[in-house]
Amino acid sequence: MLKVSIIIPVYNVAQYIQRCIHSILVQERTCCDIECIIVNDCTQDDSMQIIHDMLNDYHGNIQFVICHHKVNKGLSAARNTGIRRATGDYILFVDSDDYISDDCLKQMQKGVDDYPGIDVILGNAYSCKYGQPFFPSVSEPMLLSNANEILLKIYFAELHFHAWNRLIRRNLLLDNDLFFVEGLLYEDMPWTYRLISVMSSMLVLPYNTYIYEDNVNSITNTPKNRMNQLVFSFCYIINFILDNIRKEIRSDSRIYCFAILLRTIDMNCQFSCSKDMIVKLDLVKYRLIREALLSGRLLLSLFFMTSLKPFVSMYQYPFIRRNYHKVTVLLARTERFIDRVF
Repeated sequence: MLKVSIIIPVYNVAQYIQRCIHSILVQERTCCDIECIIVNDCTQDDSMQIIHDMLNDYHGNIQFVICHHKVNKGLSAARNTGIRRATGDYILFVDSDDYISDDCLKQMQKGVDDYPGIDVILGNAYSCKYGQPFFPSVSEPMLLSNANEILLKIYFAELHFHAWNRLIRRNLLLDNDLFFVEGLLYEDMPWTYRLISVMSSMLVLPYNTYIYEDNVNSITNTPKNRMNQLVFSFCYIINFILDNIRKEIRSDSRIYCFAILLRTIDMNCQFSCSKDMIVKLDLVKYRLIREALLSGRLLLSLFFMTSLKPFVSMYQYPFIRRNYHKVTVLLARTERFIDRVF
């Protein structure tokens, strides 16, 4: 029987945790052997008390394991603790303020049965904030095996980069030492990049298997409180992608990094970070321009120069923001044409 380890980090989510745990209990209807690893990252509210109250009344077949951190270490460390503790054939990350659909494991188990040895199974996710799925739904299960194709789908918002909502073969993580960078925000980005580089296959399901809640206290919704850490994290992510750039899609990767850079600049204009972080931001900015120039990509380097003053101010205009995606799609196609010709 297939065994799945569900990993749930817990920190100050009393408002959401009951719904999350309930969505795990519902999975008992499947034929999977399930263990649920709850990592208490020194939560300061009564999240763990709510969990204990629910589990005291539970007498089913799901095995619940609770791990405790002695100090708050953050989401990455909590997930790493879960990976090390897991014993399942596959791992599924669920954030404690979100929840999974009633048929999540049923649909993912069918994917494993239909494609034995599959490395990753990815369902679609429904966003409560926007009232729609994260990315366009496929009409039938779609098998992907080309890393470049998968990365391009992430770059152009056809797939998401998040760690949650993926059924991942546990040995793939252990054999490749695929743990999350601790102390980093948006740690899913470099982790997913590494995952795609080592896996051989991914199955995309035509179902919403995950519900993403709009938590008002999440990092996404409270950037002011962590601006320095955000800038540091985004600079790390950009440098990571550039350090591990794949030749066949190097222009697309750089354009994706530029979008992250613009987002960081925009956030800094609103909340401002320290001088040290501004230096890091400038280094990343000039690296993008320099590497595009050294690659002989004049058009791309000119585009990246719009991150410099006074040009960068144009990104504050609604018209530019609305049409930015169209411009980058056209630019990426032009760069790919140049690749083929030269």
